[in-house]
Amino acid sequence: MEHLINAVGDIPVKDIMPMQLNDLMDDLATMNPNTNRPASKKFLKAVCNDAIQIFYFVSDNCKDFSYNPAARVHIPKNSTKKERRSLTNKEVRLILELQHRARPAVLIMLLCGWRVGEVLTLHWDDIDFTKGEMNINKSTQRVSGNEYTVKDSTKNGKNRIVPIPQPLLKELEELKEHSMNPLICTNTSGEFHTPCSWKRRFESYISDFNALFFGCGSSYGTEATRSC
Repeated sequence: MEHLINAVGDIPVKDIMPMQLNDLMDDLATMNPNTNRPASKKFLKAVCNDAIQIFYFVSDNCKDFSYNPAARVHIPKNSTKKERRSLTNKEVRLILELQHRARPAVLIMLLCGWRVGEVLTLHWDDIDFTKGEMNINKSTQRVSGNEYTVKDSTKNGKNRIVPIPQPLLKELEELKEHSMNPLICTNTSGEFHTPCSWKRRFESYISDFNALFFGCGSSYGTEATRSC
């Protein structure tokens, strides 16, 4: 929104042209002034989609405006695309060693392939300790700046059963013995995580990971845990 306002905020809506929005995309692809780095393709698509939705809103509420200039905006072909990589064996070993309040969530994501939104909704009842399986049937949906709601489906709408590696199964069994909460991963108050509380929890995990294994401020540890 900030980039759109800076680029065309002073221009009457009816006078905004695709060329002006394309110029914004080109400028951001060259250098994002907020980061001093070229904007990623994902970020450029987000800016473009926001612009499209804004003009759809205007056209729905203004009978004299029916043209959507953002619909013809292109994403520069030379925009950067963030590459993801697999964790190395060393990184996996170090993650398995680290003790932290975020450890259960991180291990479930690492060893079982769960998404964050799925882990935060995980109940003990979703685990079959006899069969060593987890039932993925819920996920989070952000409904405000700092609030999640639980939806009865996964991100892709498909529930699935995932086997639990034996070391993680044993650790979860021990954790359950001392848990009085139906949720496996909670905030410090034992309540359902908010976006901010989970962000703080994971940033604390990254900080401890860096401090313990690589020295404070290392980007290597941060990259490893974010990949996880």
